[in-house]
Amino acid sequence: MPDAPTMKGLRPSYRVGETLNVTCTARDARPAARLTFFMNRESVTAESGRVRTLPPREGTYYGMYDTTAVLERPVGRRLVPTLSLVCRAEVLSLSTQIEANVEVHEHSGSAPLFLLNTEEQEKEQEKEQEKEQRRRRSRRRKERGRSRSRRRSREGRERSRRQEEGAGEGEEDREKQERKKEQEKEQEKEQEKEQEKEQEKEQEKEQEKEQEKEQEKGAGEGAGAGEGAGEGAGEGEGAGEGAGEGAGEGAGEGAGEEKGGRDEEAKEKAHEAKLEGKSPEKFIGLTGGWTIVDLSV
Repeated sequence: MPDAPTMKGLRPSYRVGETLNVTCTARDARPAARLTFFMNRESVTAESGRVRTLPPREGTYYGMYDTTAVLERPVGRRLVPTLSLVCRAEVLSLSTQIEANVEVHEHSGSAPLFLLNTEEQEKEQEKEQEKEQRRRRSRRRKERGRSRSRRRSREGRERSRRQEEGAGEGEEDREKQERKKEQEKEQEKEQEKEQEKEQEKEQEKEQEKEQEKEQEKGAGEGAGAGEGAGEGAGEGEGAGEGAGEGAGEGAGEGAGEEKGGRDEEAKEKAHEAKLEGKSPEKFIGLTGGWTIVDLSV
């Protein structure tokens, strides 16, 4: 990379009409350095007749060469009171530069040291102003076009992004709705199952209650039948007892009366037999299951 160039002969301030006389020197081992001046970012070349390039010569250091260029140009009226001057040295694809800023004054006073033709200066200034205006207009147009194109491209990207988001949101909404419907269906199925289970439980409970009632009824009826049978049996026993007692009593009384009659007859017969001197006889009387034997031996 070449060393930074040096500038000589530049004052800190100039008046309009004064001529810049600046010498720029670049030192490099290769004598092919190319020097270029820039005034307010506008290049000043040798073709315009304002720059003179001197042939390279050996420098003070061994093996080094100095390349020198001289700028001679009057200072014109500027919209900005500061003039930027740049000297750039280029060797192959490498470059280095030096920059300096000087002030430009437009006050009245003594005549400039170096004056050129004022008409030519005014024409140059007008041309420079026109060029600057054209540059500004073209720059503005470019910026507007770029901003418009950027805005359009940005709007297009935003539209496409919105469309994609809308499509994605629509798909997401559809998926959500489908999932919601499926969940609702599952919930309905679960509710139906629960209702069926509850109904089955209620039916089972009702069946159990009915069975319990039937069992209670059967037990009550059996108990009533048993009581009725017991009462009937008791009544039958009472009737049988009464009948037996009545019959026994009647039979006993009848038998007793008959026996009494027979006994009396037997006694009378026995007495008669005794009186007559005959052997006694046996008299047997049967009355109502009772056997009466009179043995008078």
